[in-house]
Amino acid sequence: MREKQLNVIKKFKTLDPDSVNWRLGMARVYWHKGSLKALRYFREILNLKPSPVRKFLAMAGMGISYYMAKKFPQAEKWYLKALKLLNKLESKHPEVDKFGIFTCLMALYEAWHRPKEAIKYARKALSLYHSLPSRYRNNKRGKRRLQRIKKLLNKYDK
Repeated sequence: MREKQLNVIKKFKTLDPDSVNWRLGMARVYWHKGSLKALRYFREILNLKPSPVRKFLAMAGMGISYYMAKKFPQAEKWYLKALKLLNKLESKHPEVDKFGIFTCLMALYEAWHRPKEAIKYARKALSLYHSLPSRYRNNKRGKRRLQRIKKLLNKYDK
């Protein structure tokens, strides 16, 4: 499946070599593999001086890539940069983006064995959950995230 994705993305690259979109596609393929090759594409995006939304996606992607590679200090740095930028963005549903970053930070700190920070971001994510549009709350991913938040809070709140 990944090979097919890569082939489609490479074709897109030949049609529009300066596009941010094909770089986001390549980066996603590599981060799902846990490969730090994703960082190359996110850095290219940041060097292109993208729109604020694309910049946010690249910064969050850097965090995800480092997290997947278990490079937690670097992941934290990029997640926090993305969160800082997020506060400046105009978004139709800013709570969705914040919820995503909060759950990423929660997972990072849990994996990094820093329960105090994990709880902090789990509570922040939980406080936003009910304000998410229903299509985000009620899909499989939203429900899984809620279960993970509750599980973490139950684990540490005892």
